[in-house]
Amino acid sequence: MAVIAGYDGLVVFGSGYTTSIKAWTVNFSNGSLDTRAFANTWMRKIVGLSEWSGTYSGLIDSTAMSALGAIGWLEGAITTAQFVFDTNTSINGAISGTIIITGMDASNAVDGVPEVSFTFRGSAPPVMLLSTSA
Repeated sequence: MAVIAGYDGLVVFGSGYTTSIKAWTVNFSNGSLDTRAFANTWMRKIVGLSEWSGTYSGLIDSTAMSALGAIGWLEGAITTAQFVFDTNTSINGAISGTIIITGMDASNAVDGVPEVSFTFRGSAPPVMLLSTSA
């Protein structure tokens, strides 16, 4: 099994624009529903609703400033995104889907570079692209 390097990852948006992203996280969760009746002392669970969410962050550069609107920087914007594990041609690994932007934070420091981070929630089930070619 080949190990991949994190520096080959990226985020691609529906508009085709890839920002100067440095990190991304995608979280998956499944709810559980309690079905116990009176007098039951043990919880009885069934599978509830599933969801996915996450964050991505990176640098603001001259290209990114003009493209922030295109990638849905306004809170509540809907866009498609693909979170790629590795851009190596032998590995096709990504999580893809429609997301709702739920927040944006931008920062700048005199001894640093302008950075931006986004939070999102999936608006439909994601597509997992986790195949490799030999």
